[in-house]
Amino acid sequence: MILASEKVVFPSNILVFLSVPHKLLASQYSPLLQKLELAVQSWIGKHLTYARRLELVRAVLYGMVQFWLSIFRTPSSVINQIICICRNFLRSGNHTNNNSALVAWKQLCLLKKEEGLGLFDLKARFLAKQLWNIYLKTDSIWIKWVHHFYLQQNTIWSVIAHHSSSSPIILLKDHTTKK
Repeated sequence: MILASEKVVFPSNILVFLSVPHKLLASQYSPLLQKLELAVQSWIGKHLTYARRLELVRAVLYGMVQFWLSIFRTPSSVINQIICICRNFLRSGNHTNNNSALVAWKQLCLLKKEEGLGLFDLKARFLAKQLWNIYLKTDSIWIKWVHHFYLQQNTIWSVIAHHSSSSPIILLKDHTTKK
C-alpha cells in the first residue's frame, strides 16, 4: 500500500515510452535491437547446437520482442531487423553472419505439423494484433481513424479485400477466415 507521504519512482525509460504522443520512430527501437544483439553476443562461443539456438530464439529473443509488439505499433523496418537478427543467429550462431540457408525463413515459421519449426512469423503476429485491436478496441485514436475512413459503418469482418493493393490487415483477416 502506498501512503501519501511515500514517493513512487519509475524507471526513466518507462516514463519516456508512456509520454510519447505519436507513433515511435524506427530509431527509437534501438534499445530493443541492442538488447537482442547483446543477448546473441553473449551466446557466441558456447558451441550451441541448432536445436538449442532454436529454443533460445523461441524463448528468449521472441520473448523480448513480444512486449514491444503488443504495446507499440512497430514499423516494418524494425520487424525486418528483428527477423534478421533471429534468422542469422539461428542459422550461424551469430547475429552478423548472413549465411545462405537451405530452407527459407518463411518455411521455418510454419507450424510443426506443416513441416516447419513452429516459430511464429513476427509480421503476421503484428498484423494479427492490429486486427484484434481494430475489432475490440475503441479508445485509440488510430482505431477510430481506421473505423472512420476504412470501415465506415461496417465491422472488420464484413470488409472485403478488393485487389492486391488492399491493406495487409484486411488480407490477413481474409486469410484467417478461410481456414
